[in-house]
Amino acid sequence: MANKWKACEGDELQTVSEKYSDAIRQLQEVFAQCNISIQQPVSTTQTGATIEDVVSVKISTVAGFPLSEALTKDIAIDVEIADNPNPTAVQPACELAIILDRSGSMSGSAIDNSKEAIVQIISKLKEQDMIHFISYSDDSQINFAGQMTQANKLEIIQSIESIEADGCTNIAAGILDAVKSIYRDNYVEHGKSLANRRVFIFSDGEVNEGISDRNELLTLVRSIQTNFGVNFTAFGLGSNFDEEVMKGIAHEGKGDFFFIDGPEDIANKVNKGMHVFQSLYAINAKLNLFASSSSEATVSISEVSGVPGKLFRSAVTAPVGDLCFDDLRQIMVFLQMDTTKANSNAAGKSVLILEYSLIYSVLTDDGSTQDFTKSGEISVVLSDNDACFEDVPNSLRVARAINEASSADKEILLHVQGGNFEEAIEEKKASIQKLKAVLPIDTTGVVEHLIKRNEVNLASLESQSDSVEKDIGYSAYQGSIVHRKCF
Repeated sequence: MANKWKACEGDELQTVSEKYSDAIRQLQEVFAQCNISIQQPVSTTQTGATIEDVVSVKISTVAGFPLSEALTKDIAIDVEIADNPNPTAVQPACELAIILDRSGSMSGSAIDNSKEAIVQIISKLKEQDMIHFISYSDDSQINFAGQMTQANKLEIIQSIESIEADGCTNIAAGILDAVKSIYRDNYVEHGKSLANRRVFIFSDGEVNEGISDRNELLTLVRSIQTNFGVNFTAFGLGSNFDEEVMKGIAHEGKGDFFFIDGPEDIANKVNKGMHVFQSLYAINAKLNLFASSSSEATVSISEVSGVPGKLFRSAVTAPVGDLCFDDLRQIMVFLQMDTTKANSNAAGKSVLILEYSLIYSVLTDDGSTQDFTKSGEISVVLSDNDACFEDVPNSLRVARAINEASSADKEILLHVQGGNFEEAIEEKKASIQKLKAVLPIDTTGVVEHLIKRNEVNLASLESQSDSVEKDIGYSAYQGSIVHRKCF
């Protein structure tokens, strides 16, 4: 049965621009022409957090909660992905579209280093992999599309090397051409069964051509991800790109965002993005959280990593994204708990406070996906001794330090934007010391990376570099939902 186009928020608004409406119309035409079929993956439910398989969910929290108190309770949820149990097996073919900004601002070393990094990507692809190379400025051009045979690799490299920078920045045109290239006439023959499709998009400037409204551009990406199943990884170059747009593309495209601090950083970040892409175990993971209140405790979810704002809800979904082999995704959850109405004889009672379900789509050998759900429950023991709240496991101490470093970066960013560099430097130094304090008890491998990253931030603050604002903003982004493979 042919799938139906799923409208996203913004598709039917009367106030959208003519360019946005035209882009949606083009996408719907491609969608209809391809006659995309609904996949019916086998769903498997696994209950409990201790099942020894590729994905495991580990909970870190204080086991007790005091009676007659209204307090915030934090919980660290670690989604751990084991190393590839069969690394010598032939990996399923993948499909990658690379969208390169060739506008005038990319002239010089930026375009040269970007082209070099893309050539490195090409060298890592297998013969059965599909590649699409699109470049954009005032408009867009599909420079190459095909499988990575040796002859085709030479052809695409020649195409990459011929690119010259000139003109404005029309991201939407590049995105549309990427979709059209992937879902072209021979889509059924070469790529219909592929689940692992990804777009790498590069930009060093603000959008000044085509769809320029941020909400429209991000809704466009959301529509593509929802209807075509294509995920996006965004690379922001230098100090002038629109950070909210590039982060938003990664968020709506269920992928990652990388900040590239100058031409010399391009190869490093592109290789990280490629490493994530080539070590994928599952895609489109999400964590559903359900607060559980009772006569002993009133519980609401007040804050969750990766979900903006203060929430105070009974149910929240956190977008986790990619699950890679040998990786860690860490989500901090904050509950508002009130036990003031509990009876005094409830001391010693175990009370359910939170249920969770992790849903993810595993990439299979034939290129399709298989859906899994792993569920569990979190309880606490009520106590009439306030000291019960002080018995903090080391894993939670580490998670708190990681989360506090991210929160500090948001405050430091405000200092930088206000020109208060002395306060920003002092706060960054304090953040580094807190991370160093938990380094001896860290088993995640994240803290060491964060210390190095924060020391780079400190040097950027002390020198007041041109890219310091983007640098601090990127650190805050990385600490939202921890993705170890991106450090």
